[in-house]
Amino acid sequence: MTVFVVFADSTTPLKPPTTPFIYAMCKGLPILRSVWLEKSLKNEDFLSTDKYLLKDHGVAENYDVSEVYEISFSLSQGIDNGIKASAQGGVLAGHHFVLCSCIGESKAQDELSRKELKVLLQAAGAQPLTTKDLRKLDGDLDNFLVVTSTIATDEQVELANRLVDDHKATSVTCELVTQILLKQSLDPLEKLKAKEQRLQRIRPLSTSSQVPPKNCSKQR
Repeated sequence: MTVFVVFADSTTPLKPPTTPFIYAMCKGLPILRSVWLEKSLKNEDFLSTDKYLLKDHGVAENYDVSEVYEISFSLSQGIDNGIKASAQGGVLAGHHFVLCSCIGESKAQDELSRKELKVLLQAAGAQPLTTKDLRKLDGDLDNFLVVTSTIATDEQVELANRLVDDHKATSVTCELVTQILLKQSLDPLEKLKAKEQRLQRIRPLSTSSQVPPKNCSKQR
């Protein structure tokens, strides 16, 4: 039996989710309060986990991570979502991803490292694409994510734009990936795609409707 134990209770504040914590969420592992481990040791045998699940405890229900990740979400709901998603291969099952270089070197303090992101994305069911894989790509690829730093560099923007144009990838930041992993939900990604679709519909209209100012002389 594989479980993940968190040292938190009514008197001990729950710290922001670490990489192993988010990994456990992605894999749908039982996330338990430390009292389970203490009582199991006294009993000299592993107790049933049902009464010690973190998601059912007030410390998770009232958890607020907004100061760290600048997002609000229910940790209990995130853990529940992860359990359901893991049974289907993970919240990002069926997705492919490319990680831009220099991720983790952004000024964003909460940004995960490139190595951490790769581990977590794969734990969530997504498949990495190598440079060799990209050379073989011909045409569009469904559910293709290119991940940039929260504060993207020029090099990252250039690569992301190329993959968006050539293969219809979706450019996402580390911040958005973190939201998906913490919420164990594709809602943040779907909202981004819906926003991009709205912008694509607006751009042609705005371009065709532009009227040159009266005082502008036409170029011959």
